[in-house]
Amino acid sequence: MHRACFFDLLPVQLLHTLFSYFLAYEILLTFSGINDYVNSVLLAYTAYRVNFESIRRTNFDLICHRIRPEQIILLKLSDNRDTPGLSEVFFSRFQIEQFTQLRSITLNEIEFESMESIFSNLHKLNKLRSFSFNADLIRRKYPPRTSQYSNISNKINLRLLNAYSRILPRLTHLYLHSGDVLQSIPLSHLYYLKLDKCTLDELEIIIRNAPQLQSLNICLELDTSKSDISLISSHLTQLNLTINNCGISMDEMERFLPNLPYLKHVKLSLKGLNDLGDGYRWQMLTSSFMTFSFKFKIELTSINETFRSFQTPFWLEEKRWFVAYQNECLYSIHHSHVNVMNGFPQASIFSTAPDVIVERNPIHKLKKTQHLYINSYDGRLRFRPSDYKLADIREIGITSETIDIFRQIKDYQFKQIYKLDIYIRNKTKNPKDMIKQLLRLFPCVEHLTIRAFEGLTIEHMLFIIEKFKHLQNLSFLDTCSLSTEIVIYYNQKLISQITWRLTDDNFTCRIFKSPGYDRSSGIHWWIGPEPSVSHAITYYQMEAFYYSIAVKIILDFFFSTTTKCLWKRTKYIFSQFEAFISPLVNLHFGVYTIISAIWFLPGSVLRNIMLTFIFQHKLFDNVFGILLFDFTLFYFDNSSPYYLYLALIHQKVF
Repeated sequence: MHRACFFDLLPVQLLHTLFSYFLAYEILLTFSGINDYVNSVLLAYTAYRVNFESIRRTNFDLICHRIRPEQIILLKLSDNRDTPGLSEVFFSRFQIEQFTQLRSITLNEIEFESMESIFSNLHKLNKLRSFSFNADLIRRKYPPRTSQYSNISNKINLRLLNAYSRILPRLTHLYLHSGDVLQSIPLSHLYYLKLDKCTLDELEIIIRNAPQLQSLNICLELDTSKSDISLISSHLTQLNLTINNCGISMDEMERFLPNLPYLKHVKLSLKGLNDLGDGYRWQMLTSSFMTFSFKFKIELTSINETFRSFQTPFWLEEKRWFVAYQNECLYSIHHSHVNVMNGFPQASIFSTAPDVIVERNPIHKLKKTQHLYINSYDGRLRFRPSDYKLADIREIGITSETIDIFRQIKDYQFKQIYKLDIYIRNKTKNPKDMIKQLLRLFPCVEHLTIRAFEGLTIEHMLFIIEKFKHLQNLSFLDTCSLSTEIVIYYNQKLISQITWRLTDDNFTCRIFKSPGYDRSSGIHWWIGPEPSVSHAITYYQMEAFYYSIAVKIILDFFFSTTTKCLWKRTKYIFSQFEAFISPLVNLHFGVYTIISAIWFLPGSVLRNIMLTFIFQHKLFDNVFGILLFDFTLFYFDNSSPYYLYLALIHQKVF
């Protein structure tokens, strides 16, 4: 009550200032429901910043239900592995032109299919001043439809060029993958530019087109025959420069940096010659800089001589810029403490920091450590965990040859772990046993990744989803067979009908294609909260009914003596089943359950059952379809019911 009265005394402007420090979902979770006054302020607030990267499905739904498009000034959309399919769900609820007050938009690994929804009307957002997008990271669903994607890709490229010509001239902040599209576009208002790749010729044109540019973050691709960097800018104050494709000498840096007289903040990542390690020459170049950090990939011939050049009063006292050398890399450091775990081979570390400490600590000293990576090449764990030792750990990555590593910690439980990354190199005979061990050890995991573990099926995936009650993101990387991927690809709707944990609107699942490969790069799930109790009860009531039907079918078949009688009994049973089916009852689930229950019947009986059902429901419209189905039955004779059901779906039986 006191808190409610206190907020009543705060002016709207002060609440708006307070809101500016939070993202949209944080504002709603923190301030909603305090009292009517605060609720009215939230309803009228018009500066929400919405970041959907790695967001929970519940928070995504909360924002979509509580905030109007015209209240949002910053929007980040992402279809990465944490939120697969987010853009499709988002644009099923909103249109881009509704965000009339939008000033900044970031597109991260957006699906190919969402491009049209975004770029067709992006130019209508008159207040847009910041745009971030990497066209090389567009997500393509698996399996690829080459001809269709080719046609759509050409259309999207034209759409992008048209959108760029309309929106880029008015931007102040811009991030793109490549600079080739910017050469003919005036950028008179541009203040900040980031490019993942750009040639020197392209950059010179861009600098001329952007006279107000003050901050540049760029990966420069130089022509090896002409690597001399010549760039002049009278406004540039911040530079983040990366050059990896050819070696750079100190002479070239001394010709390049003086042409940028107003530079104050510089970060360099270069592959170069040994003279890049000359601290005396860098001192002359950087004396006017406020910040300077670097990473030079060079092989020093004399470490002691190099370090002496970085130990002058300028480096150690005036600027307090320290350097270190490790693994043929000379780099700047801003602290003097390096922590290294025992049991891991480490190269020698050299540093100019006067009080540098290199610790090779046992794990029990890892207090306040939140991320732990365990690499066991022989399946043995070299420490005994306890709640005290790992109390602050929130994320764990485990790499091992076998699952024996889990048996060694079977007496422990890590309820504080919310993110788990598992990489088991060798195949396991029973994947479900491994899943049960993970469930017992890490019961509160929200983000789970399983890598390079062969033999996982859709059944294992659904088992994980049902048992890990807090699960929000689930990724399988290089773990599943082609048949499992096809099951998921063709049966997005079906998946929610064979498990109580999922509904049609509380999850998305995507199979992303790896560039240059026919196989997928992984299967990724984005999962909402558990459905209501009433939904679960209805599900299990349906399951019980369908199993009772299946049992009746089995008993009737066992007591049948002739094919004719068998045929009549089959028609009778399915007529009863059909009479019960209504729009409210799940046909797919019932058929799948029956298939599962009668799987061990003779193949001819199974074929008769399914063909009867197909004929009775007129699900095939030609003889060719029947032949294909019969062949599929033969092909999947020794497989699980999932693949038989896949065959039915793939031939458009349902």
